[in-house]
Amino acid sequence: MLRIALLLWLLCPRLGCRGNQTKDGHVNLVGTCSFAGHTSEAICLRRLSLFQLAREQERSSRFPSFNPARETSMQAHGTTFSFLTTIAFVMGLVGTDFARAAEPAVDRPNIIVILTDDQGYQDLGCFGSPNIKTPHLDQMASEGVRLTSFYAQPVCGVSRVQRAREVLGDIDQTGSGAHLFDEGPRKLQVPIKKQARRAKRPARNHSFLAFGQQTYLVDGNGKKTWTYPHSTRDGYLLADGRKILTLSKGKRYPGGAVVQIAADGTETLIWKGTQSEVNAVHPTEEGTFVITEAGEHPRLVEVDLKGTILVEFPLQCQKKNHHLQTRMARKLDDGTYLVPHLLDFAVFNYDADGKVIRKLDTTVAGDPDHKIHTWPFTAIRHGAGHTLVCCTNGNRVVDFDADGKIDWQLTNADLPGPWLQDPCGGQVLPNGNIVVACYAGGRKDPQAPKLFEVTRDKKVVWTYRDGQKVGIHHFQILDTNGQAIVGTPLK
Repeated sequence: MLRIALLLWLLCPRLGCRGNQTKDGHVNLVGTCSFAGHTSEAICLRRLSLFQLAREQERSSRFPSFNPARETSMQAHGTTFSFLTTIAFVMGLVGTDFARAAEPAVDRPNIIVILTDDQGYQDLGCFGSPNIKTPHLDQMASEGVRLTSFYAQPVCGVSRVQRAREVLGDIDQTGSGAHLFDEGPRKLQVPIKKQARRAKRPARNHSFLAFGQQTYLVDGNGKKTWTYPHSTRDGYLLADGRKILTLSKGKRYPGGAVVQIAADGTETLIWKGTQSEVNAVHPTEEGTFVITEAGEHPRLVEVDLKGTILVEFPLQCQKKNHHLQTRMARKLDDGTYLVPHLLDFAVFNYDADGKVIRKLDTTVAGDPDHKIHTWPFTAIRHGAGHTLVCCTNGNRVVDFDADGKIDWQLTNADLPGPWLQDPCGGQVLPNGNIVVACYAGGRKDPQAPKLFEVTRDKKVVWTYRDGQKVGIHHFQILDTNGQAIVGTPLK
């Protein structure tokens, strides 16, 4: 049994329909085809009562007669019907059972069915289109049958229903204008599903600036809107649109550098590294820049926009491993400086003369040999004297209170999976939530989150994944759900 309605251009020169009255007072409409001198009855089109037959006869009389040179006709129970009335029958037969005739397959004609979308009546040359050239279809029309009159819905029912399904999920609604055999609209029988199929937009989103092997801006929809062709280690997007970037060492700057990129794309050199590498930059409220250099003589400098040194002192850290000497140095409101020293397992608090006035030890309790590499990478002063520290290779984040004691920490045991993979950058948001960057995120699993946000209760409320193996070294969250973060970012 077939459940399909066949209509479109046919490759046979004559197509008709005849009716046979049955003993129970019904009429079987049978389609007939003439092809290469043979006539066959291909399918039973529909079984109608005499009442239905009379109604269709009355409807067909509303149309003008067809050109006998190009149109066919059908006769049923002694009454002549226009061939296009038959097509109206066929259009309404979706869901109606058809019975194949018993003739051998060799006697059946070949039929070509072409399904097009959004095609109008005059979009073919054979129907008078002055612009659209369709020579092959025109040839088919000249050798076959051209249909010029038909019943039609005032709207595209199939497209309308499909669009409704996409937006609302499966629905049950009444189609308007779908008049075929009855006097009222045809009801579209579709299973009801309350859940929409369209994916929901996350309830929380952020735009951010990312630093690392790749440097780029991402909007709230997760789309990259700006990229920079150089690896970076740290940076800021300022309120006036300027971007301050710490460049990794390379051919252009063998010792690293700090550059400013104006809103119009103009790049200005602020500081050219003089040793192994430049690790961090912090734009201050005074318009200066705090920079750290690693090398034989690790140091902190504070310079103006022209690179003039205003503050300088040596850093009191190990000197064997230049790369792991220091990271994200920040100037505090009291004029002192927070500087993480990785292989020293401590965050040092320096005054303006370079004197160490305090240390925050990141060594895990009970691990004096430092088997757990809780190297401090980012130190963020926030709240009432608290300091949040991302301990990179140790895969943990700790928060020190004003007395220097750890009162909160985050490990992979607190997360849905091993998401802390070399947590480098961090930021404390205005609502107290914490965003963490995973520099190794994606190396083993490209779908692992590169950034994620947690509450103080350690509930994950946002993640960023890009399917790439390249992680994020540091970052700056710019807004939440489109609302900009004002003031100095705590990062």
